[in-house]
Amino acid sequence: MQLSEIRALFFVLFSLTFLSCSRVTTLGKKTHEFGKKADQIIWIQVAGLSDEHLGLVKFNSPIENYVSPLENAVCMGNMWSYNLYDLRVVPESGFVSQLSGSKKIKNECSDYDRDFVWNLLEPFKFQTAILEGPLSKDESLLKIKECSEAKNKLDNTSFWSMSGNSKNMNLPTFHFQKEEILRPGVFRDRSCQDKGCFASTLNNAKELWKRMLVEPGRKLLIVRDFSFNDALKKKRNIILARERLIEIMEMYQYFKDSTRNSNKTLILLTSSAAMPIEFPSAGKEWNAFIKKGKNILYKKTSLLSSVWADGPGAENFCSYMNESEVLERILWAPKEKFLGIF
Repeated sequence: MQLSEIRALFFVLFSLTFLSCSRVTTLGKKTHEFGKKADQIIWIQVAGLSDEHLGLVKFNSPIENYVSPLENAVCMGNMWSYNLYDLRVVPESGFVSQLSGSKKIKNECSDYDRDFVWNLLEPFKFQTAILEGPLSKDESLLKIKECSEAKNKLDNTSFWSMSGNSKNMNLPTFHFQKEEILRPGVFRDRSCQDKGCFASTLNNAKELWKRMLVEPGRKLLIVRDFSFNDALKKKRNIILARERLIEIMEMYQYFKDSTRNSNKTLILLTSSAAMPIEFPSAGKEWNAFIKKGKNILYKKTSLLSSVWADGPGAENFCSYMNESEVLERILWAPKEKFLGIF
């Protein structure tokens, strides 16, 4: 080999080495670092939501080519929404399956025999807070406390409930406008009564996260929201559903913006028991739908639910999975054993 050929080969090898070292990794044309572990996890559970519902906001925006916060997520996947006993699950069952990694969900105390995500993360020094928006007793995780063998599973969490029913009236209270130290226990929103809440789930989620950040260490925040599903299923109110969806998108964007510089926060939004709707055709029917919520057909709950993710570990959700696999994908990292990333 001549000297000129050796020099040319050396130049090519050097160029390839330089490019490989300086290359920016991307996912879906967005900058993303693979194989990273999260020191903070924010998990939003929204009942009834599907990816097509984003059209309720996208096609009602005055901004041309509007892209919603969920469309901007690094990763989006789909989950088969079933368990060993039901082909189509109710949202509360699907979310318990996601939180516990179990398919054996009967809506009985046996559902809570397994450790939940916060129990598994506790040995790794994760502080856990749970916020439940207005929902029914059957939908609430507080059912765990009524099961003798599982009643201690929430003991080390800070649990904020926005349910204003009489059973919660004896609980200690919280308020998003009052500065208080975050501590373990179950608390009710003092702004909530039987007819509703003065505070929004978004306001409480922001305040709860701010209080969590006061103390150093790893964090797990779970926000559970059934308001979108209630608007679709019970009231058949598409206008209210759009308002709830806008609030959910604002929440996702808030967490994304507030953690942008840390690069250590996994933001996850999962749905369950998605309630598909058939949007109307263009023209007058679409105009009546936008203004008054008319000309829309409701379907059975879908066999698939959706998941959106940003931050370290988001790449684990770019695929199809069972709802019971969500927990494992939060904890999983390449070349590591289960839970080894912590």
